[in-house]
Amino acid sequence: MKLIKTLPHSVVNDNKEAIINRSDVAVICILEPDEQPIFDRTTHRILSVRFDHSLPGAMPGNSKQVAFSDAHATKILDFLLGLENFTCIDKMLVSCNDGSSLSGAVAKAARKHFGVDAEKFHLDNPFIRPNKHVLRKLHETRKSLVTA
Repeated sequence: MKLIKTLPHSVVNDNKEAIINRSDVAVICILEPDEQPIFDRTTHRILSVRFDHSLPGAMPGNSKQVAFSDAHATKILDFLLGLENFTCIDKMLVSCNDGSSLSGAVAKAARKHFGVDAEKFHLDNPFIRPNKHVLRKLHETRKSLVTA
């Protein structure tokens, strides 16, 4: 992977057709629970996953909130592992509403997974503020998958 970039949904949505037509780009789209999907379906290059900024148990009874879980982490990590089979894919876009927090955490985990240079990653993504809960859960799940 040469490039991992976080973007807000508005930019991804505006460039949707170009992204779909690029065989060298993978996308992880993080959607709020009630948000309309940007892409029609998940493929080997496109993953849509639904969760929000809420923490597990933070607002009991609020059915609209979906906290990032082990299942979300596993789904994302499995997607990253699957991308290793496609050498033509060398760019990844990670999208959320503002392109900095949830996508920042997922992009940072992807950077580590693919061994992208940390300095280059931070130059390409200067405004990210990775969500600590999501980043921690991805790290813990990755560790458990490696030792399993």
